Amino acid sequence: MKRLFIALLLVALSAATARSMELEVSVSHFLPTLSGKYMAGNLLDNDPATAWASSELHNGVGSWFRISFPEVVALRDLTIYNGHQGGKFQGFARIRTGRIIFSDGSEQHFELADCAGPQVIECWTVPTREITITVDSIYPESPAQKMSVAVSEVKIRLQGGVNAPKGMPEKGTLGELAQVIRNFYTYQTTLDDAFLQYIPKEKYEDEQFGFEVFKQMQMQRGTFEIMRRSVVDTNSLQFRLMRFKDSQAVVHCFGHYLVIWKENMTPIPDDSVFTMRREKDGWKIVSIRDYAAQQ
Repeated sequence: MKRLFIALLLVALSAATARSMELEVSVSHFLPTLSGKYMAGNLLDNDPATAWASSELHNGVGSWFRISFPEVVALRDLTIYNGHQGGKFQGFARIRTGRIIFSDGSEQHFELADCAGPQVIECWTVPTREITITVDSIYPESPAQKMSVAVSEVKIRLQGGVNAPKGMPEKGTLGELAQVIRNFYTYQTTLDDAFLQYIPKEKYEDEQFGFEVFKQMQMQRGTFEIMRRSVVDTNSLQFRLMRFKDSQAVVHCFGHYLVIWKENMTPIPDDSVFTMRREKDGWKIVSIRDYAAQQ
């Protein structure tokens, strides 16, 4: 892995003037030449005529470049000058699809057009110390000979005043996953056996046994009926789809839900990462861990 330190001016939207920020640029590999003209530094030299180029391994698929920041930031957008825009556009492969990977593990997929000039990607609002751009597929799809993938320039705009992720609209797949998590918390809190429908087969017996033990404990404490009759309000929970591929998904759930019993209202804070899997009878929760562990 090759590294280079570069001082770059980034315009932070919260500031009236640009501020200097020293970035660390890393790449998976580069195309070796005697003059070293395809090094990582070309990504941030403000000159689209120069380029970083990967080795010819897998025609650049799987290669990556990483930009690390000296402090936690949130990106507004990322501009990529795809391919070699210094008169060698057809001589190098170009990114077709890829991922922006944030330091918490979130993966934002993107697709670029096969053309010269700047292409802007609006970024998720995720506080991060670095971003890794990974190449998943290229233009041309099946090159006649081995090629290196090239990127000529990368420009970054930051958001200001962001210290926490922002939830995403609960539509499509994320809407399905969010509803499963809301139901999971509701059934679990009210000691409803419907909670078990979200447990995968390989964990079902252990979870069923543990759930029965927990219910017996609440009966002994005299809190079973209170929990059974409680109302759970999950409207203040927010969700981000961190990763989604095939039948696997990773969701960040944060905020709080309310447990209401008569005139008592108890907020339960949550900041969890759910790993979920789609099975024939619906989504299952494979694991839950603290979001802080991702950092």
